[in-house]
Formats: sequence, structure tokens, C-alpha cells
Amino acid sequence: MERMSDSEIRRVREAMAAAFKDLRSIHRFIARANFMCCGGCASSAFATQAEKSRKPYAVYWTRQDDANLRDGRTFYLGYGAHDRGDIGERTVFAGKLVTKYLTLHGIRWEWDGKAESRIGVLGMEPQPEPAKPKAAWEAMLDSVAGRLP
Repeated sequence: MERMSDSEIRRVREAMAAAFKDLRSIHRFIARANFMCCGGCASSAFATQAEKSRKPYAVYWTRQDDANLRDGRTFYLGYGAHDRGDIGERTVFAGKLVTKYLTLHGIRWEWDGKAESRIGVLGMEPQPEPAKPKAAWEAMLDSVAGRLP
């Protein structure tokens, strides 16, 4: 996979911040970037925070993942459900919500849909090419053509 450019890394960070903000405000996620040293510590910390905050879902990336992002490589999101019910089913639901908001914010991702798999962030969706301005002579012909009988 091709590495992300510095400008794409910046855009990914901005888009991730917006997606995390939406997940926090709309779906009551605990959402943190560059959180804790590793997935084990982050999962443990989120379990404690979820009990205190009564928020049902969590999504994060760790400092280890952030090092990959800084290098322009794929990084991975941890996510999960922390309330009663079938944790596997609820975790998959949390993953589906996360990927929905990644897509809405133009972020490319990969995930196999399984509760035990992390979500890979690949970069930003390609931006469409801006429309090329017409050459001056084409614009002039268009304006003249509009006046012809």
C-alpha cells in the first residue's frame, strides 16, 4: 500500500476528529485519538471509563497506531461495546457505526465485519478532479452561440 502524503495525513487527522465528534455527540461513544500506549491498556481504561460515564460504545487509536499514521501508513482503530447484552453483537454494531462515520467523512477503511478485528484506516477517498476552466476562446464561442438565431 502506498504511503500517505503529509497533506493526506493532515486531512485524515481532521476527518477523524470530525468523525469522532459525531460519534460522541450522536451515538454517545467514548472516542479518543492517540490514547494510551497500546490496545491492551486502552481497552482496560475504556472499560473503567464506560462504567463511570455510562456510555455504551468506545472507539480509539493508540500511540502505537499514531506512530503508523505519522509515518503515512495504515493505522488501526479499536472499538467496542460496554453495556449489557450480547457483547459480540453490540461490538459489531459499534464497528458498523464507526465505519459509517468514517465513510461520511471521506475516510477509506477496511474491516472484515468481525467483532475481534480492528478497523484499518487507509487514508482519504480520492478527491474528484476540479473542473477545468474553459479556455477564453471556448467561453467566447459559447456566448456568441447563445446570441445566434
